Amino acid sequence: MNELFFASEQFLTHADMRFVRYAIEDMTWGKRLTAITGARGVGKSTLMLQYLKANHPGSDKVIYATLDDLYFTNNTLVSLADHFVKHGGTHLFLDEVHKYQGWSREIKNIYDRYPKLKVVFSASSALDIYRGEADLSRRALHYHLPTMSLREYIELFYGIQVPVITMDDILNRSKQTCEKILALVDFPLKYLHEYYVFGSYPFAIEDDENYHRRLIATINQVIENDLPAVFGIDYHAVVALRKLLTIIAGLVPFKPNIANLSREMGVARDTLLRYISYLAKADIISTLYSDSDGMRQFNKPEKIYLNNPNMIYALSAFTKMEIGTVRETFFMNQVSHLHSLTYSPFGDFLMDSKFTFEVGGQSKKRKQVAHLKNAYIVQDDIEHSIGNIIPIWLFGFLY
Repeated sequence: MNELFFASEQFLTHADMRFVRYAIEDMTWGKRLTAITGARGVGKSTLMLQYLKANHPGSDKVIYATLDDLYFTNNTLVSLADHFVKHGGTHLFLDEVHKYQGWSREIKNIYDRYPKLKVVFSASSALDIYRGEADLSRRALHYHLPTMSLREYIELFYGIQVPVITMDDILNRSKQTCEKILALVDFPLKYLHEYYVFGSYPFAIEDDENYHRRLIATINQVIENDLPAVFGIDYHAVVALRKLLTIIAGLVPFKPNIANLSREMGVARDTLLRYISYLAKADIISTLYSDSDGMRQFNKPEKIYLNNPNMIYALSAFTKMEIGTVRETFFMNQVSHLHSLTYSPFGDFLMDSKFTFEVGGQSKKRKQVAHLKNAYIVQDDIEHSIGNIIPIWLFGFLY
């Protein structure tokens, strides 16, 4: 077990503290069991290490372990926890639990046996932490870490710190809110259009020239490794998922005809809908359903987008590079983390079953939603709000 402690110390030593994602302050770290899910590459591992480094520097009572470590070939999580607690350990941080067979059962056993031990674990966004072999719904506090916001991108790349705003600030005080942010951020449109291309994942700062290549590799890792680990799918399903993603990327925003797509894919309707849900749960695509949909995994989505605008540029060999699609994808990505977005027959999005948004460029008119109450035009290439016309960049400061 000494090698596991040594590896933990090395990870903590090299944890970079220069940029810390917003969630480190929002999370309640003191609970007995905390789960962090999110897409590969959004910074879950870094967040855990940064918290430990900031709050437990040099402590032998904490350990960080990644579950794909060779240590777990011949050792169990329960045995690790037992040894750790008996030697004074208090904080056990486990990374990528979806790579460990029987993870939920053993974490439940650890929770039940060691009431003084605090456990934080991370997993793929595709993992439903409440549907493992053991019920963790009453035990685990769950956080989902999204891709970076425009606000975070500006801080990471330019060192400009801007406070988080709320949707209420945007809808009811948009003019004043714009002015407050513009007093801190000189070029929101410049930063926004950079963000469209390479602002969603923290690793963009490491090598922006090879960023899209690395993003494609990350997507492939999710499909080839994470989804089989979470859902138990085989090689043929992996091939089908790749094909499905290629089709979707070429048509976004995609209004799926499930019968035609089933024939093209050579799979049954239920299988196709399951594959769509896999990609959505893994934060590779985003699905937009009607407001009345109930059991969504059995219904077809009204529209399908790629998860974030960076994916449109990364998959440009398959996608239609249309700025309108980029704008809609940005809006959905930034807003859906905190609010419910559903399909609107009148605009592009219905938020929280109440507010309608039509997204477009500077020439976008009010005509399409003029007859609706609580309707807004979201425009690119403008800096200030005018009535119910709101600049799209403002939605990038929600988290």
